[in-house]
Amino acid sequence: QFPEGWAEWNGKYRDCVRRFVRGDNGTIQELMLRIAGSPDLYANRQPHASINFITCHDGFTMRDLVSYNQKHNEANGEGNKDGADENFSYNYGVEGDTDDENIIRIRKQQIKNFFTILMVSHGTPMILMGDEMFRTQKGNNNAYCIDDETTWVDWTLKEKHRDLFEFVKKIIHFRKSHNALKRECFYQRYDKFGNLVTDITWHGVNPFEPDTSYHSHSIAFMISGFDPVKGVRIDNDIYVILNQWIEPLKFVLPPLYGQSWYRVVDTAQEYPRDFLDVPERIEGYYIAQPRSTVIFISDAQ
Repeated sequence: QFPEGWAEWNGKYRDCVRRFVRGDNGTIQELMLRIAGSPDLYANRQPHASINFITCHDGFTMRDLVSYNQKHNEANGEGNKDGADENFSYNYGVEGDTDDENIIRIRKQQIKNFFTILMVSHGTPMILMGDEMFRTQKGNNNAYCIDDETTWVDWTLKEKHRDLFEFVKKIIHFRKSHNALKRECFYQRYDKFGNLVTDITWHGVNPFEPDTSYHSHSIAFMISGFDPVKGVRIDNDIYVILNQWIEPLKFVLPPLYGQSWYRVVDTAQEYPRDFLDVPERIEGYYIAQPRSTVIFISDAQ
């Protein structure tokens, strides 16, 4: 670890989120730490020291992460022995490109999940150029030595995959628009007067009952719009559901006294319903579809 003033790529964040989205067992407890800025790693600094990422220049693109079970580095001339073997990837039925619309849909949905989790996590988000428009390197996760279409950016992908591009653009804007997602300090247990506070709370299908067991594949959390360090409200409350289970789950929403929840994001919805420019009021509960991420905001700031 580096001293104050340095930020560093958080490989544990990358691997944990990849494993959670893939559907691995035993990820929830670590995922809670990673979403909260990895205080187990950077407690002696500030959350911005954690550079959160899913993909980077070295390794799979995000499209390849949901399209290949194994690396395909044959073009590098090293007998496919170069590059990492442990990528925590999954192809959803076909190795590589496919014309199957159902497989393409779930792959894009998982990419939206990656981007959404990244943008609601405490820390500094980093994205790989081209992931926002479904760029592929044909399964090559070590393409530094390739100078052809494998590594070039095909700018026509922006229009071909406008649905994904627009979603990524809007989820980035969502993060930039909400101060609660950009706190300079780790989440606090006490305000400046010594009072117990709940600036982040964890939930399951029922409020305040998170399932952190080994076989759990879902978690929800609420980030308060009240800043306990400054002692003032800085934002709406934000509630996030992460469901990587293979079945829909009914989540009872935490009560908001005198306010309501409004759905902004649901990655299981098709474009443009996946991100609502005019949020939709939701009462009582919400059915989170399999392998989906849902974001709500309160109506008061």
